[in-house]
Amino acid sequence: MITKTLPISEARLSELRKETADDQVLRKVIEFVKQGWPVESKVPSDVKPYFKLQSDVYVNDGLVFFEEKIVVPAKVRHAFVELVHKGHSGMNKSAALARELFYWPTLSKDVCDFVSKCAVCEKFAPATRKEALLPHSVPVLRFENVGADIASWGGKDYLVVIDHLSQWIEIRPLASKSSGAVINELQEVFTRYGYPKTLIADNNPFISYECKSYYSKHI
Repeated sequence: MITKTLPISEARLSELRKETADDQVLRKVIEFVKQGWPVESKVPSDVKPYFKLQSDVYVNDGLVFFEEKIVVPAKVRHAFVELVHKGHSGMNKSAALARELFYWPTLSKDVCDFVSKCAVCEKFAPATRKEALLPHSVPVLRFENVGADIASWGGKDYLVVIDHLSQWIEIRPLASKSSGAVINELQEVFTRYGYPKTLIADNNPFISYECKSYYSKHI
């Protein structure tokens, strides 16, 4: 019943039976399953992964099973890895599918190694690489080196300025995200604390022509 309900062709089953009979490790497993397992110290090292699973390992119709999964002989494992990754479903899904159908001691690692080298998956993978962090020197004085950004909360926009030495944060409500509104609030902060030597900010409106002109006069 088990072999008849497997989602695998008869030709593939015949190949598995042949390779199982030729596989030295699985031949030893079959011997132990039929004659009884010895104490662990007498089990060959390459068979020990199966020793720990012995209560769920059995032989049926010339094949070795772990639970309801076929134990794939070493010689054809690569072909079965290619089979489960045929749809290029990604590392986790391919490994999960393989674990549902097959077993061998290094199955998950073998699938992950194969998928990580798949040229098709690499070509169509989403761009998740993070930009490298850009380090800056540690300031000596307060408000010598500051960072600025715009944050939104409760439907309103705020200019956020942080001193990189003291970690003091200034939050100023913005009338808009325009360059003029940002400059007005920056000036309010700098009037109280002094103009910094360095202002770290990116994206609009901080890189607009109007903002750059303001920086060149004061920073």
